[in-house]
Amino acid sequence: MLWRFGTPKPGWGFHWGLNWYAVKLERPIGGTAIELGELHLRPIMAGYGYTKDIHKYAVTAAVLGGYAFGTMTISDPAAAAYRRTLGVSSVEANATNTIALKPEIGVWYDLTKKVFVNLNAGYMFARPDVSIVSAAGTDMRKARADQFIIKAGVVYSIF
Repeated sequence: MLWRFGTPKPGWGFHWGLNWYAVKLERPIGGTAIELGELHLRPIMAGYGYTKDIHKYAVTAAVLGGYAFGTMTISDPAAAAYRRTLGVSSVEANATNTIALKPEIGVWYDLTKKVFVNLNAGYMFARPDVSIVSAAGTDMRKARADQFIIKAGVVYSIF
């Protein structure tokens, strides 16, 4: 979903973002690479950037940073592989919350006074810890949950 509140103002200014996403992780279990599960990250970010108006275009470069809430769901094949390899009856996965950083560049183009087009590209840096917990102990490792993000959309102004 894409939102636009007002029109971008040229110069330096405050920016914010909600970039919720998921990453599938793989891990070797018992000598075989298996899809470990899905890591969900929900960063809430704010930052600063610069906007330049060029005719009907508004080009913005910004850096956002904030706190990302992490959760992890283990896949059925990974849980079965851990139970078989470790000889345990249950296995669960957890992810820690982490700091997230996202440099980005975006372009707004005004088609009319009410219709706008947006193209945005950025790179999200996030490195939470992922742990696999069983009766045999806890296996905790750093996960690289970085994500290259491209968004495009059309917005219609209701005001």
